[in-house]
Amino acid sequence: MMLWVELNLEFERECERPEPNFDLLKRVWSYSQWCLKAGSDEVRTAAVLAFCEHLLDTESRARVLTKLISRADLLSLREILLYHNSAEQIEHWLSKF
Repeated sequence: MMLWVELNLEFERECERPEPNFDLLKRVWSYSQWCLKAGSDEVRTAAVLAFCEHLLDTESRARVLTKLISRADLLSLREILLYHNSAEQIEHWLSKF
């Protein structure tokens, strides 16, 4: 879980930069997807709770996501994102893809 807390913080810092390092952001995203498919409940839970739930927490993160992931990726996380976001917020960002 602490690894995901740190990765989430770095992801946020990178999203706030005028020119984010998309290579790093893509690697964090890819690792999160790998974790969601892992056989371990603990690995999946850490990725969901410390990273995926927070993907739309800030405007800068959400803006970067439209360049980083596909609409299908965001749709696949809809139920997870509803924990911190309204359905309207999710629909707003889905319309940006």
